[in-house]
Amino acid sequence: MILWLLACAGSTPEVADDPTADTARDSGDTGDSGDTGSPKERDWDQVQELIAGTATLAATLQSVSDSGGWPVQSEDGWVFVVEGNQAVSWAGDASAWALLPMTQAQGFSWIEVSVPQPLGSGYKFVVGESYQPDPWARAYSHDDFGEISFVQGPGAHLERFLNQDLGVTPRTLRVWVPAGTVTHHLYVHDGQNLFDPAAMNGGWKLQSVVGSGTLVVGIDHAGVERLNEYGPYPDTLGGEPVGGGADALLGDVVTLLVPQIETRYGVPTKRGMMGSSMGGLISLYAGLTQPAHWDYVASLSGTLGWGSLELNGPTVLDEMSGQDVAIFLDSGGNVDCVDSDGDGVQDDGQDSDNYCVTRQAADTLAANGWVWEQDLWHWHEAGASHSEAAWAARVWRPVGLFEGL
Repeated sequence: MILWLLACAGSTPEVADDPTADTARDSGDTGDSGDTGSPKERDWDQVQELIAGTATLAATLQSVSDSGGWPVQSEDGWVFVVEGNQAVSWAGDASAWALLPMTQAQGFSWIEVSVPQPLGSGYKFVVGESYQPDPWARAYSHDDFGEISFVQGPGAHLERFLNQDLGVTPRTLRVWVPAGTVTHHLYVHDGQNLFDPAAMNGGWKLQSVVGSGTLVVGIDHAGVERLNEYGPYPDTLGGEPVGGGADALLGDVVTLLVPQIETRYGVPTKRGMMGSSMGGLISLYAGLTQPAHWDYVASLSGTLGWGSLELNGPTVLDEMSGQDVAIFLDSGGNVDCVDSDGDGVQDDGQDSDNYCVTRQAADTLAANGWVWEQDLWHWHEAGASHSEAAWAARVWRPVGLFEGL
């Protein structure tokens, strides 16, 4: 399913034989899917087969999503499809928000609408008196009424790619496409929390922070597998083993996701990774273990003591060699730094937001060759909580440093 970008590009890019090569400078060959014709033509053919009853709904929805994306441009307009057997209407800018009944079929409804100006043309599906966004729409944004779908994305907007094969389970990718010329790509973990104002604690509202040249790739976490994927080393919580899957996830990011993002959106001059809590941990770990792929990493309140929470094992503090990536570390919390269990990690005090181990990591990096205010930054937001709201309030700082590289 990760082949959606190749389909959109309409050509097969070259790939370096070495999967550890710098994919910011080398495009990559992921193979030929065997399809013929442009994504638009293939998508339209599949929609015609679906309406004729000769194709399955689930396969068509995903295949089109992986290719050109929904809705599909037809010979006379745009075709919209929604799952379910209920009566559904379509409403949008093209109809002056008048309701247009959709044709019911087996398990879905569809409609073909003439959209003279598709760029920025908003729409929703209407069931009874409920206006609902298109869950399969490629381009979307948020307004005062929640999520709104676009026929084609206008200027700065979000794009969504569903069920993409990364790590242990398929997940959604949410890409913020800026209005300006893209120079920076920032990959951010816990993508569910980045853009949606209805996310936990109001989310990060990251689209209001990044500049006009920064494209953001939000990578959804894997639900119950989040700690296993984001934890680089084995640890235990409540005596139960957890963690150790970060290398596999990051391997998929650099060998599958990065080349295809750059096939679709272009090669940036700078590439970075950022996250909070466990997402901050895997971001820092990526910078230290994959330095050829990242110019910058940022960890907000990172769980940097992972590996020593209940075990006396390796931590990210053991990885701090080389100076090939710029690093930003921050936290809130209080200052009570002790190592009462003698494992070398200052994470045993009354510290509410990983301040102590973050400070220890910053000092360790500085001792190992990173230079303050050149390729190493540390910030303490005294008393800040471990929450989406706290990260949203200060994420402008690591974003601004990245954009200044």
